[in-house]
Amino acid sequence: MVFNSLQGCYFHCCGCKFGDPSEIHPTFKVKVEQIRKRDQLVFDALRKKSYKVIVMTECKFRKWLSDDEKLRTFVNEHCSHLTDAMHLRDAFQVCLHVFMRISFLV
Repeated sequence: MVFNSLQGCYFHCCGCKFGDPSEIHPTFKVKVEQIRKRDQLVFDALRKKSYKVIVMTECKFRKWLSDDEKLRTFVNEHCSHLTDAMHLRDAFQVCLHVFMRISFLV
């Protein structure tokens, strides 16, 4: 079983938004390191239950989209309605699912 997670950089304290782990998150009012530890505990628990965990940050997915012409073409043709900020996670899920299926077929 596979668990896919696209993490928003702001809410999951990506290094592109928060460099200092002791910084207090402006929305959650806790240290950045606490949020990162919470996420890691969730992923560790899933792995313990034999899930393969695939995690991608919003900034890495956006870079993947900008760097990979085939992916960009696929998203434009099949997922263009999912590329705004609210639907980026859905676009990631669709792309990951399709590319995983293609890689199994090749």
